[in-house]
Amino acid sequence: MSSPALSSLREATRTLHVDLESRLALGRPDAGRAEYRAYAAAMIGWLEPLEARLWAAPWPDGVAPEARRDKAR
Repeated sequence: MSSPALSSLREATRTLHVDLESRLALGRPDAGRAEYRAYAAAMIGWLEPLEARLWAAPWPDGVAPEARRDKAR
């Protein structure tokens, strides 16, 4: 169950997400490895710097970032 704030945000941005996804080469029926690699490279290109800044910032008590750092590995 989503929070009311998250539900409102999803609803308010739904058309923007649909528009963006329709423009991605990865969403085309003929998309292949090259399109996937380009998408993954673009995502990493903005996620890595963002994550580096987030990890360098102070975390609230009780969040335990060290327990979350490697959850996707």
